[in-house]
Amino acid sequence: MEHTPPAVVPENSVSTEISRELETLSALERLPQEIVLRIFGFVPEALLDLRQTSRMFRSRADEYALQADKLLLVEDLNIDMEGAEVELWAYVPSELSPLFERRIKLLQFPISLLKREGGEESLEMKYVIKYDIDDHDSSSEFGMCMGKQIGKATLQEDNIDPNLLTPIFRVLDGIKIRRLEIKFITLCEDAAKFLLSACKSHPVEQLSLAVWNVSATNRVDLLLELSSLVKSLHIDQNDGDGRYDDRFLFGEYDRDWEPIILEMLSRRCDKLHIDNRFYQRNLGKREVDALRELIPKFNKPVWFEATCVDYPYELEYEQNSYSTFVGPTYPYAVRLSVKHCSRVDEDFE
Repeated sequence: MEHTPPAVVPENSVSTEISRELETLSALERLPQEIVLRIFGFVPEALLDLRQTSRMFRSRADEYALQADKLLLVEDLNIDMEGAEVELWAYVPSELSPLFERRIKLLQFPISLLKREGGEESLEMKYVIKYDIDDHDSSSEFGMCMGKQIGKATLQEDNIDPNLLTPIFRVLDGIKIRRLEIKFITLCEDAAKFLLSACKSHPVEQLSLAVWNVSATNRVDLLLELSSLVKSLHIDQNDGDGRYDDRFLFGEYDRDWEPIILEMLSRRCDKLHIDNRFYQRNLGKREVDALRELIPKFNKPVWFEATCVDYPYELEYEQNSYSTFVGPTYPYAVRLSVKHCSRVDEDFE
């Protein structure tokens, strides 16, 4: 059988064809892939518009959407329970919502599970999703859509079964949480273990912890461990088991909190806010005087604020690069504030 050799295409013909294809590309399309993806990073809100300009940009835009897990797409995530269902409210800046929705589509998350709220003039879009607490697929898949980090996660329920905390937070597996807000009517042993685990695994930068009562053992050790994990810690002591004239905080009665606070601030935590307006005697004049003297001696810029006893007189001064204030601020409460001058304008948020 006679074999017909393949036709030989002249080398100059191939190069001519490539040259013609290159000539049809715009200067932007000729840029290397990594530069195009970086450009998308500067204007993620224009991703869908750029995607419609050419076939090449459509491919690059989808590639960027899949790699956008490093972007902060979800600013706030509210987590709640409704019966046996987990309910999530994910808030995404309006300019990033097209990118977020494209990412959802590319990752093939069932869009029918999402309810989208927010008009054209809204500053943010809200995405509501409900799924059964045992639905591992929906939680992990939506977690992938959110990316590698979120701004803030808030657990709305304050009396939740601690055994449900781990499955509820499964949606956040592998995600860094900049700020975690969580509250407990009673912070028990299992809830304390979950809290430490969550701060380690996500890892949390700012923790806002509201409690009424704390039944966990080693309560002071828990605060010290949390201070080693987070940069910023807010403790909100609500109206718990103590009497209003008690020296009560975080389940502890008549505890000397001055050395504990100093130990907390000696660790990773450099921003500590204690709101204990129901039990203001917890920090007396002696503790206030010691804290305003010793905090400025830390070899780092500390931000500290706490409710305290009704001080005999109001104080306000700057010394050693620290601004100190003692006096009435909150309704029916007195505040001690010792802040490095570089941080006096910071809120707790």
